[in-house]
Amino acid sequence: MEVHSNEIARDVKETLRKLKAAQYTAAHPGEVCPAKWNEGAKTIAPSLDLVGKI
Repeated sequence: MEVHSNEIARDVKETLRKLKAAQYTAAHPGEVCPAKWNEGAKTIAPSLDLVGKI
């Protein structure tokens, strides 16, 4: 669920993209989806080395 104030525009396409990312990471433990990830794109493994770089 995503909740927005009426003054904030909604983008269903973005909500679906985030839902697909959540489903992907639930099915693939140890992988994370970087910002702006889309289905079929590369994922990354979480690491302290990535902090501040992505």
